[in-house]
Amino acid sequence: MDPGKTEPNTYSHEYDWRNNAIGFLRLVLAASVIIGHGPMLGGYPNLGLTLTGPWFGWGEVAVMGFFTLSGILITKSWESSKGAKDFFTKRFLRIMPGYILPSSCAHLYLARSVGCCKIKQVPTHGQDRIQQLHM
Repeated sequence: MDPGKTEPNTYSHEYDWRNNAIGFLRLVLAASVIIGHGPMLGGYPNLGLTLTGPWFGWGEVAVMGFFTLSGILITKSWESSKGAKDFFTKRFLRIMPGYILPSSCAHLYLARSVGCCKIKQVPTHGQDRIQQLHM
């Protein structure tokens, strides 16, 4: 390093973004969300995993952890991009493939359920039961 130049005040040169425990942290947070919200969504009593009463538990902490982790990763992605166009192109290509398939399936199901799109069904065993479910 030149004696007249100062180094920027960041930890990027000391932290290896490729070799970290972010995947494990995401696993722990996901498990915490399931454990924290699962009983409530299933109609079961609380498991006693609250932090400050019945309104603030491990699930809420895990969701806040996901928001924090997402903010860190999005910021890192922005810093490593060549510009706004590059950043938004990368974000689009990352998000859209996982959005198009479920969205298309939901649109087809909705179109079929409201009757504006007739999809021919192949007769199968138990076809009358399937028709009862859709009525």
